[in-house]
Formats: sequence, C-alpha cells, structure tokens
Amino acid sequence: MHPVNYKGGFTHSLSGWSAMWDQEVLLEELEKAAGFGTGIVAMVNYEQVRSYIS
Repeated sequence: MHPVNYKGGFTHSLSGWSAMWDQEVLLEELEKAAGFGTGIVAMVNYEQVRSYIS
C-alpha cells in the first residue's frame, strides 16, 4: 500500500510526520502493475481530482 496524491507527499495532520515520493515513477510502476493484471484500489479526494475526470 502506498499513498498517492497530486503533490507526491503528505504531512500527517496529528503528528506532523511527513513523507515525499517521486510521483512520476510511482505512476509508471502502477501502470506496469495494471498491465500485468494487478488490481489497484484507490481512495481519492473527489474535490482534488474532479478536473481530471470531468
């Protein structure tokens, strides 16, 4: 399981712990996994992705 969002990072709202990742590489790897038949489950904030799916 890995977080994915529009900015490639997050800061935990309670602890302040943060992490960043290379979003482009992660998306490429997810595409490869899907190509091999791996199911991908995603939770998204609709307001943040609305413009991409309209």
